[in-house]
Amino acid sequence: MRLPMLVSRVDYVAGSCFWHSLLGVDDEGNAVTPVFGWAERRAANEVLELRAKFDEREVHARTGCRFHPSYWPAKLLWLKKERAELFRKARRWLSFSDYFL
Repeated sequence: MRLPMLVSRVDYVAGSCFWHSLLGVDDEGNAVTPVFGWAERRAANEVLELRAKFDEREVHARTGCRFHPSYWPAKLLWLKKERAELFRKARRWLSFSDYFL
C-alpha cells in the first residue's frame, strides 16, 4: 500500500526533548554511551566537587545553570571517575535531540 504524500518539502526540523540529556559519540558520530537523562542522580557527589572548585553564583550568572546532578559538568565528572572506559570512548558530547537531528 502506498501512502499519500503529505508534504512536498521539509525546510526545518527542530528538536526539544530530553532536557539535560547527555550522550557520548565517537569520531564517526556513533553513540558510545547510553543516554544519561535529565533525572540521572548519580552525579550528586560531583555537584559538591563543583561547588568546592567554582563559585556557583558566578557560574549561574554567566550560564543560567546551577550545579545539579543533571548538569553536564557534574555528569561528565561522574562518568570520568565511575565509567572511565565509556568516558574515554567518547570524542564529543551531545544531548539526545542533537544526536537525533
